[in-house]
Amino acid sequence: MKLNKTRTAWRGVSGLVGVALVVATLVSCGPSESAIPTVSESMSATTQEESTMILTVSGEDLQLKLSENSSARALVELVGEDGLDLTMGDYGGFEKVGRLPQQLPTNNEQLTLQPGDVILYQGDQLAIYYDTSSWSLTRIGRITGVTAEQLRQLLGDGEVHIRLRHS
Repeated sequence: MKLNKTRTAWRGVSGLVGVALVVATLVSCGPSESAIPTVSESMSATTQEESTMILTVSGEDLQLKLSENSSARALVELVGEDGLDLTMGDYGGFEKVGRLPQQLPTNNEQLTLQPGDVILYQGDQLAIYYDTSSWSLTRIGRITGVTAEQLRQLLGDGEVHIRLRHS
């Protein structure tokens, strides 16, 4: 019987300690250091404008929605104000590949790629997928607003010249 009273007393003490820790944490944060984001902070994080670029191929402007990684940010810097021209050729019957003028940071992960995906290969090559594949690569972004068939027609056979610029 004495053991049950000890357990009950201990539960009460541990519960009070837990409540005291929570209160102490909230008080120590103070009003300007709140650990809980305000509604406006949460909303601004979810409604941030998506980064895009324009990819021109065969005279058509396509929108490239960029991924959120250091590789895409480095490409944006590389493109700069003047834009970036690349010559791309077919590789493997599922992508066009062109060499970049400099190495970019990689963020490789296992990906299943679809038509319209734009990836970084070995840090210094940009690839546009017009068919499917699966590999460990770095996603740069995705071309939007075009079907797989339209993309294949725009890219054509053999070499194609593309231009990347800011939107």
